[in-house]
Amino acid sequence: MRRIDILKTHLGNARGRFFTTEYKTPRGNMARLNFKVSDVKVVAHDHIRVKAYVPRWESHAVLTFYTDLRGDMCYLAADRSKIEVTGLGL
Repeated sequence: MRRIDILKTHLGNARGRFFTTEYKTPRGNMARLNFKVSDVKVVAHDHIRVKAYVPRWESHAVLTFYTDLRGDMCYLAADRSKIEVTGLGL
């Protein structure tokens, strides 16, 4: 199973649990957020878009995680599993 498939599975099953990620945003800068997935909106071959509650902002936001060459991400789940994705090039 590829790392991206594991990430998609984790985000899909993470509803109701908080986890932390450091990822490259659509603008290109790195962001570190703690959030809880409310709904998975889009699962495409180059990105995953989720609606998530972000406690720091005290509101819901739509977050986009790129999974192609644009995407660098370090994902730490509540169960302490860690996935690092660095511009994989599918």
